[in-house]
Amino acid sequence: MEKIKNKLKLKKENIITYSIILILSIILCSNFIKFHTVPDTYIMLVEKGYNCYRYFNEGRIVIALFLYFGYLLNIPLQALTVFMAVFSIVCLSSSAYIIYNVFAEKEDSLLKKGIMLIGSMLILFNPLSIEHLAYVESGIMSLGSLLCVMAAKTLVIDNKKILPIITVSLAALCYQGIINIFITVTALFIIFQDSSWKEKIKQFVLMCLCCIIAVLVQVVIIKIVNYNIDAKTSRDIGIWFDKSLLHISTVVLINDWNLYPRYFIITVIMVSTISLLITKDIKYTLKYIFAVIIAILACSIPATYVKEMTLGMAARTTTAVGSIIGISVIMLGKKIDNKIIITLITGVILAVDAYTYINNGVMISISNKLEEEYLQKIVTDVKKYENETGNEIKNICIYYDANPQATFRNFPNNSFTVKALITIYARRHILEYYLERDLMEIEENIETYKYFKTKDWDEYSIEQLIFDEDTLNLCVY
Repeated sequence: MEKIKNKLKLKKENIITYSIILILSIILCSNFIKFHTVPDTYIMLVEKGYNCYRYFNEGRIVIALFLYFGYLLNIPLQALTVFMAVFSIVCLSSSAYIIYNVFAEKEDSLLKKGIMLIGSMLILFNPLSIEHLAYVESGIMSLGSLLCVMAAKTLVIDNKKILPIITVSLAALCYQGIINIFITVTALFIIFQDSSWKEKIKQFVLMCLCCIIAVLVQVVIIKIVNYNIDAKTSRDIGIWFDKSLLHISTVVLINDWNLYPRYFIITVIMVSTISLLITKDIKYTLKYIFAVIIAILACSIPATYVKEMTLGMAARTTTAVGSIIGISVIMLGKKIDNKIIITLITGVILAVDAYTYINNGVMISISNKLEEEYLQKIVTDVKKYENETGNEIKNICIYYDANPQATFRNFPNNSFTVKALITIYARRHILEYYLERDLMEIEENIETYKYFKTKDWDEYSIEQLIFDEDTLNLCVY
């Protein structure tokens, strides 16, 4: 009877813990649980079937299949986006819950359990992984994160050999750049395992083997897909390592991708290192530094790239570096007993991370509204021209004034705020979406180009549109 009571009590605690994680996750991501757009969204809204083709071509099979069945069932992309956002939150919350259970198992103090919960969440909900929420496929990316965390647990905690390989390979089919989460979480689990050095080295070797096999699976699938669908842009396997260390240290650790306060991650590393050194436990401090180095190196694993253009580093492909803030909270929480110090450090880190999510969520909402108003004005003037002249706009040519602004209201330029019309890859698609027709983008006229370069607008004006029969010359301010 006592055994049953203990099981029910544990089950109740687990439900409460998961509910807390889920509620906190919803609060952080509340602005993304609705239809929102970034430039890539307009490509998906317009080209539809081609997106499946493109994702198959890139080896992201799960995303391709998800979109394919969505289009097949005629589900609006707006509905898919909302569903993906909700699914993403559930996957990330589940990932955080798994990590929490590993680190909170031996903690008796409620404060320590709370620190482990926050740290576990920050590994997944970090300032770099927020970029996943910008895209329609956010849920599939987050599913990849969940599979990575599950693989780490089955490899280190459950001591399985085959299942982690399968799970990591599936994660790579969701999104290749997410595998770095598997490396980071696995390394963290290994560090805290009560095992011999020989066993730890064996687990690190198995971790590397999982990644190698996952990459080889990618190679085979990409080759097969490209061969069978006669891809226009062939894919191959490249390695970031040639520039990753310099790039990560100078861009990711120091730069902020215009997503979060500058130097935040590197400040967390410095404060954590100093705090651990004060404890005079050099061995533990070295373990922390090792975990940080692994997180950085994890972003150097092989990844796919288009032969014509190497896939560079981006926030969404370097989420392991962002997870350093969660790693720091967990390792500080395990070592520092001073309640005031650990609460203060954890509170500040959590506050900055929460600010990052809420602030970017607010900015994307405002940017989406302003972009829609901007495009509706263009549509109104185009329709007026067509009604008055009988000409139908079939061609477009995009120009920029003397000082074009990448965002509205001088927002920081990032994935959530950039104007679709300012981007070369999505400017035609957003016009096609709002004008509800196919358009041909033609080359610039040198005289028109020079004329627009003499202008410097800070708001929409009819003067930004020059009509020439079936062609719209549009200047983006």
